[in-house]
Amino acid sequence: MLNVITMKKEIISQMREDNSNIGSLIECLSSLDRLDHSEAYDLNDQIATMEKLVEQMYDVINRSLTIIGE
Repeated sequence: MLNVITMKKEIISQMREDNSNIGSLIECLSSLDRLDHSEAYDLNDQIATMEKLVEQMYDVINRSLTIIGE
């Protein structure tokens, strides 16, 4: 029989990893956005929003793990 709690933990752990990967992509995008020949800083507001949302996702992931018991 499948252990539902274990499966939830695995999914949430994968979400944490995916969120980390998204954070890394945002860092790359931010670096590219600061280059002079790339319409510098045209994505500044969007990148700031992305960074905020990644942090909020970490908060939700951590709360979820607390609820189901890390």
